[in-house]
Amino acid sequence: MVGDSGAHSTDRSVLETLFQAGLLQGIPGDHDVTKLGFQFLLRPRREQLWCYLIEYLKQPPLDQPKTQAAALSLLFRLGFSQLGEAYPVAALSKDQQNMLVHLDKLGLVQQQEEWYYPTGLASVLMGSEAADDPDQHGYLIVETNFRVFALDPTDLQVALLSKFVDIQYRFPNMTVGTLTRASVGSALVNDITADQLVKYLHSHVHPRMEPCPGTDWSPLPRAVTDQLFLWQEETQRITVTPARLYMDFSLESDHDDTLAFVRESGHLLASNPRSKRMAVTEVGHIKVKKWRESR
Repeated sequence: MVGDSGAHSTDRSVLETLFQAGLLQGIPGDHDVTKLGFQFLLRPRREQLWCYLIEYLKQPPLDQPKTQAAALSLLFRLGFSQLGEAYPVAALSKDQQNMLVHLDKLGLVQQQEEWYYPTGLASVLMGSEAADDPDQHGYLIVETNFRVFALDPTDLQVALLSKFVDIQYRFPNMTVGTLTRASVGSALVNDITADQLVKYLHSHVHPRMEPCPGTDWSPLPRAVTDQLFLWQEETQRITVTPARLYMDFSLESDHDDTLAFVRESGHLLASNPRSKRMAVTEVGHIKVKKWRESR
């Protein structure tokens, strides 16, 4: 999960769930984050948890209605539990006790023999946006020259930043990089939007960069946010649409009738009356075939 220091290996059952959700690709031990996984990493912590847990509940034997009801009951109980207080394992059903083992690996609880202790991560399940991430502090400073400073980042945070920031220096307590057209473009081609990047940077800004109450000053330079959206527009100048090219009509009337039909049906992409050519969508091509057969 985001915020993990990376000091320990991820449990195999957790990895299997991430593969099942399409967040990782490859094989355990030699895997990489997918496009969907990259989007997952940019989400708030609570959304990440529920996305993972919902996928986990789809796996057998948890995919049975009775088992899922017991699992959700446990999750709601954890979300409203007292941080650090001990709760008896014996008070849980058998299905809940089995799930508790996985939640311990996930970091939602710490289980010690006959007792379990909800962690700060468990409070995120039912927390408000203001208390969305008790373990994560703002760590980013973004300058008008597109330079990004990450203060005391975890290894996972640096790995995430490297997906859209050109990392240049790494020090024991700081990482320095730059937002460039190439680095941001590599994120945009992975179906990440400029709006998602701006929201991530804004939500992880360092406390010293946060605006004073009653002011409309933004901690992110306007030049930077505007440029992110401009780089996104550059990738949207050309769109690729599967199509069929019609040409070499034997009769001019065939061309005119076909052109009129596809134009009226809304499936004409482009046409050149002089060369008697037209580009039609795949759906339109099927309709043209049926139309010609009915004539």
